[in-house]
This record gives sequence, structure tokens and C-alpha cells, in this order.
Amino acid sequence: MATTELVNSRIEAGRKLLEELDRQGARVGSAFWSYDIDADEWRLVLSMPMVERLGVRAAYDHITRALKAAGIQDLYLRQIAAVSPHERIVASLSGAIRTRSELRVSRSVVGDEWIEGAYVYRST
Repeated sequence: MATTELVNSRIEAGRKLLEELDRQGARVGSAFWSYDIDADEWRLVLSMPMVERLGVRAAYDHITRALKAAGIQDLYLRQIAAVSPHERIVASLSGAIRTRSELRVSRSVVGDEWIEGAYVYRST
């Protein structure tokens, strides 16, 4: 079970980052916080087609600019995973859940992935 609670300030920071990325025209498909039980930490997963086209560094450059533009000071790059839309957890989540509404998932099998804890902003 996710022993570290995902706090509201992180949820809000993730929401603000996603809104800023959208405003800047950076395409983000699925976006969600995922609890990594082995590391005992939450990570913001952003599915970005640019990871495949331009590489992960370009995605992190966009994210860095968006963090600054939105004035987000309590969310760090080490807490964010910019991934391909074909990443296994993204594909499992979007294959099972398609939503643009926020929702929580906990201790569930979604697609073929075990989700200990997740807070989904959108899954496309």
C-alpha cells in the first residue's frame, strides 16, 4: 500500500504544470502521479510524443521552461518522468481507462500493470 500520501500541494503543482505545458503547445497525452513502491516515492508521469521524436532531453527542456513560466517552486525534475506514449504503464493505463477527468486509482490491476497508487489527470 502507498505509505507516503500524495499531498494536495503536489497534485496542484502537477495540475499547474500540465496546464502550462498545454498552454505552450507541448503535447502531453496521459498525465498522472504514480507511486513507486520500491523507491517509496511518487513520480509525475507525463506521456509526451516528443520523447520519441526529439528525445527525452527536449521533453525535460520543455518541462523546465513550463515550471519556471508557471512559477512552480515545489516540483522538481527528479520527481517527473517524461516518457513515450508507448511506455508500458502508460499503454496499460490508457488501454483500460480513457478520461480527461481526475481520478485516483489504488491497489488495482490496470491492463496488465499493478498500480499501487496513482492520481490521474488524464489518460488518453
